Order: sequence, then C-alpha cells, then structure tokens
Amino acid sequence: MDVIEWIKEGLDNPAKSRIGLADALGRNSAVVTRILQGKRRLKADEIPAVAAYLELEPPPEVARVMIERTEDMRASGRDLPIYSSARGGRTGMIVTFDPIEYVTRPEPLRDVRGAFGMYVVGDSMAPAYRQGDMVLIHPHRPVNQGDDVLLVKEDGDGVNEAMVKALIAMTDDEVRVRQYNPPRDLDPIPRAEVRNVMLIVGCYRKG
Repeated sequence: MDVIEWIKEGLDNPAKSRIGLADALGRNSAVVTRILQGKRRLKADEIPAVAAYLELEPPPEVARVMIERTEDMRASGRDLPIYSSARGGRTGMIVTFDPIEYVTRPEPLRDVRGAFGMYVVGDSMAPAYRQGDMVLIHPHRPVNQGDDVLLVKEDGDGVNEAMVKALIAMTDDEVRVRQYNPPRDLDPIPRAEVRNVMLIVGCYRKG
C-alpha cells in the first residue's frame, strides 16, 4: 500500500474529510487534492499528522520513510523546521509550507509537537522583530492579550498569509492585532478567515 492508497482508505471513513485532513496538516484543501493526484509528495514530517487525523497507522513502507527521516534529523541535532515567505501578500507574508532549513531546537520548544520557526519579512514590528529575524513558534500554548503572535489567515483565493503582530483581543467573531512600526491597530479580522493564532516564544536575531 502506498501513500495515496493509505490516505484514501482513511478518508473512506465518513467521519474524515479532505478539509479536516488539510486542517490537521496546516494546509489548504488544494494541497490534499494534489497529494491524492500524485502531484505533490507527502513529506516525512507530515506523516505523523496524517496518521493521527486518519486514526490509521501508516503502512510499513510509509512508516519506514518517517523513521529514516527522524533518525537523520536526530543524528544531525537539527529537527526544528524553518519556513519563509515566497513574497508579500495583500496583508501579510505568503506562507510556504516547505521548510527551507532545519535548526537545533531551542529549550522552549523541546519535545513540542508541531513547533517551527519563520523568517520575518518587513519591519512593521520593529524594534521587537526586524526583517530577517527568525521567530520561534509554539503552536499549542494559549495566547493572551498583549502576546506577540503569528496569525495565519486565508485570503479569498485560498492562499495562507501570515502576520507577526501583537494580540489585542480575540473573540468568536473577530481577531484584533496591532503593529509597532508605525504604531497602529489593524482593522479587525473576521474569525472565519483566521486559520490559527500561535504564540511567539523567542527570536533569533538576523546576523
């Protein structure tokens, strides 16, 4: 059984869906479609999220890839994926979900499932975060008013945009954030457009 057959078997469960799987991967549903069409390979570090969502153990040949990748990363000591943006979007950075590098995991993110880093584009949060700085993201810790966060929203074309901002408030209807440079509060973002709001727990300065 290959990756595509495994995923299709899991999605045969009426309780599972492509949209749900996309959410589990932190991707949009088009990515799942491309995987099932054989146009995009499932990455080794995505296999655990797929298995957890489908509640279906990966077949041996798929699990072997995951084990080999994990062993390689542990051997190098670098297992924290770092993402970048392909270009600027209308309101934020266009997120690319292919890691551009792996770095040694810092203590605040040790053993944290799904933790990652991202390079900052622009100086809207200077002096706290400047262009080229690497922010460290804990995807599971609760966020509170005043926290610096990475907000990921989906635009009308299904493209994910990420913003490094300070959280003002988050309700069932909207999320409000502010930037530091120049200081201003952004227009409220409808909650339906927000995919995730994740806590920034640290930063590596450029250079």
